[in-house]
Amino acid sequence: GPVILVRGNQGALDQETKNVIQQLGASVINIAGGNAVVSSGVEASVWSIPGISNVNRLGGSQRYSTSELINNQAFSSARVAYVSTGENIPDGLAAAASAGCLLSLFNPLSRLKIESHAFGIFQCSFSKNA
Repeated sequence: GPVILVRGNQGALDQETKNVIQQLGASVINIAGGNAVVSSGVEASVWSIPGISNVNRLGGSQRYSTSELINNQAFSSARVAYVSTGENIPDGLAAAASAGCLLSLFNPLSRLKIESHAFGIFQCSFSKNA
């Protein structure tokens, strides 16, 4: 489905965004991020949109675990995987929308090996000293 960017720190969803969601005929809304990213007020106002039957919040302790939650919920497999840095969020959002496919964020400053355990499709390692 479409990715709709919202002002997550607001107390409620603006009417224009509500109209877009209603025009799309959406019945299920997946909120990407915890309450610190998309407020509980925005979540509550989504429920007021006619036709909405379910609102799921996919929010981890930080953006990388949120990415994993979203991928696990949305995809059981993927022929192609897109990987984007989690340090430049607009790049990741643009890639996710254009890919319509698995997107994993990884931290380029971390020396930790990041791999997709859920799908076994790819593995990538990144070291700032590499």
